[in-house]
Amino acid sequence: MRMVTISDNSSVCAGFRLVGVESCLAETAEELADLLQANIKPEIGLIAVTSSLAKKGEKVLEKYNETDAPLVTIIPD
Repeated sequence: MRMVTISDNSSVCAGFRLVGVESCLAETAEELADLLQANIKPEIGLIAVTSSLAKKGEKVLEKYNETDAPLVTIIPD
């Protein structure tokens, strides 16, 4: 099972990449929605979204809280 991080901060993305976690940069709710949809794959078990991006895309994240896999969680920046 793999983990993906989605953030609106390039430094956060770089930090996760340094420890081997795939990381994507999104600056708007629309970009967040596209990246979430693109990462709904059987091999991905966890998608971590940073809190500042989660605030921008609250409506988008509501949809993914109702699904079983992968788990979408919010992490601090």
